[in-house]
Amino acid sequence: MQLQFVLDPGRGVGPVNFGMSREEVAAAMAQIGGGVARSKNTETECYFDNAFQVSFGNAGRVDFIEVASSLKAEVLFVGRDVTNTPADELLALVSQYDEFDPKLSHPPQQYIFPNLILSLWGQDSQYDYKGGRKQPLFGAFGMGGPTYLAAVRAIYDRK
Repeated sequence: MQLQFVLDPGRGVGPVNFGMSREEVAAAMAQIGGGVARSKNTETECYFDNAFQVSFGNAGRVDFIEVASSLKAEVLFVGRDVTNTPADELLALVSQYDEFDPKLSHPPQQYIFPNLILSLWGQDSQYDYKGGRKQPLFGAFGMGGPTYLAAVRAIYDRK
C-alpha cells in the first residue's frame, strides 16, 4: 500500500496538524516511517529525506508544512495527486477553491492562495519524478496556519 498524505486546509498535511508540538510531530512521523527529524534550521524539522518539512512558529507549534514533489507518496488535494498533476491543471484545480493573491505570488513560479493558506512553488519538468520528467509540475506544496499567513503578509508589507 502506497503512503498517502492529504493537503487539508486549516488542519494540516497527513498526520501533522497545525498547532502540534515538535514531540507530537516526531511521534506521528516515526509511526508512518518518516524517520528521525533532521533540523534544517531552528524553526524547521525535515522527514522522509527532507521531502516533508515542518516549520514551527509561535510557542514552538506547527505553522507551516512543505511537501516536495520528490516525496515517494501520493499527496492529495481534493482527491488529486499533486505530485503527478501537470502544473497548469493543478493551478486550475486549486483556483476552483480560492484565487491566488497577486501581491504574495510570483507567477508562474510561485502562487499563494490566502483562504486555503496553500502555496505552489517551482514549476518545471525536472519535478516530474513519477512521469519521467516530461511535463512541468510544481516542485513543492505548502500548507500554512493563520500565523504563517500573517507572517508572510508582514514580510510583503515591509517591501
